[in-house]
Amino acid sequence: MPITLPSRTLLTFLATGNLVALVSANEPPATLMPKAKLEPFLKEHCIRCHGPEKQKGDVRFDEATWEITNNDIAQRWQDVLDVLNGGDMPPEDEKQPSQEALSHALDTLTGTLLKARKQLTDRGGEIAMRRLNRREYANTIRDLFGFIVPADMIPEDGEAASFDTVGTDQFFTSNHFEKYLDLGREIVAYGFNWAGKPREAVSTAHREPEQNVTQRLRETLADLDNKMRMKNEGKTWQEMGFEDAGEAEIVFSQFKFRAGKPRQYLQYPQVESGIYLTAMNNETRRFGINRAGDPRGSYRFRIRGGLVGDPLEIRQFVRATDNENTVGMMRIRGTETSPEVVEIGYQPSLGQRNVSLHIEENRADIRVLEHYLTKLKIADPWASIWIDWLEIEGPFYPQDRAFFETLIHPQPPERGKQTMVWNDANARELIERFAFEAFRHREPEKAYVDQLVAMFEKSRAEGQKFDQA
Repeated sequence: MPITLPSRTLLTFLATGNLVALVSANEPPATLMPKAKLEPFLKEHCIRCHGPEKQKGDVRFDEATWEITNNDIAQRWQDVLDVLNGGDMPPEDEKQPSQEALSHALDTLTGTLLKARKQLTDRGGEIAMRRLNRREYANTIRDLFGFIVPADMIPEDGEAASFDTVGTDQFFTSNHFEKYLDLGREIVAYGFNWAGKPREAVSTAHREPEQNVTQRLRETLADLDNKMRMKNEGKTWQEMGFEDAGEAEIVFSQFKFRAGKPRQYLQYPQVESGIYLTAMNNETRRFGINRAGDPRGSYRFRIRGGLVGDPLEIRQFVRATDNENTVGMMRIRGTETSPEVVEIGYQPSLGQRNVSLHIEENRADIRVLEHYLTKLKIADPWASIWIDWLEIEGPFYPQDRAFFETLIHPQPPERGKQTMVWNDANARELIERFAFEAFRHREPEKAYVDQLVAMFEKSRAEGQKFDQA
């Protein structure tokens, strides 16, 4: 029976439309999975881990059901197809099938499941939905739009301990629909926005982290030493420049720490040309670089630095973060006098207008590390890493523009000039082409497209702009 769709924005629904496979809940006559074609493949590559001796993931192919009589059986075979198609099985350390054998198995599974799905669906009844998992959804959006969706924006997967393609954990509720719909709306709006922007030329943002920091530390230390000199001369707190007597008492009670740390830091030999990663203050513990970003492109994040002395291996790494998320670990191999450049790749994700990356020493909990080093009877240096500079180069774009970009703007946009080739008269073609790509080059049914066109026309009649509708 036809499925009535809620009146939502068109491309938003299309962005979620390829999330589900529809199967009927009734039990029509069986579709036979070709045992003679598949069993040799399963025995050769799967039975050792999914047979009488081992049942990894609670899967057994020696007791496979070859007659597809209901949705549960169909879903079990769909799971087999998914892990084979995604390259997750067989594992890398197991014997791999030849390309010919794998293609034969995939074709057999795909063809039989298509037949079974049609037979099950033709019987009518309640519609059950199986959604893409986080990984599949993120990859789909990347292929369609060219940018990355952070995992924490995508509804969580089920609780399966073995695979992330277990059908029983990929159920689709009304809550899932609303979350995917909201996310889809954001993705499409973002896609329209960036599709109309020209590609940027590659440029490099560079930062010398010691600039201002070293000078401020010198000024702070000079001020503290001057106040201590005045105190020893018997000056009042007013003459020393404090707000009140309480402030003066606090500063002098902490003088050894407040003046001692900058004094110790400024004795390092390369403070005029770089920064030593220390926990002295926020400026020397963690610092970064910021520039405008394009989520369609990737960037190269580089740091130039070296090790201070010969620290333990555990203290030779820096952690690169994007806000609070770790994006990479970088091992420092040079020295202060002979620094080396270390580089990692990075691509901003949905919602990011800037590339903002920070580094800090990837240091274990201080108390745990101190206890560990005490047992080893090793002195823990205050600073183990020196950083000369940081830079971000990019954006670097794929050779081909993303599908959605070329769909909305067949010709690459020029700065200050955008040409939209789509309008109300040819909106149906836009819908059909997007649906064909989103459904992995499978033609959408006419009735389905008719419903989407009707939704588009209704939204336009209500006053929505073309891209909103």
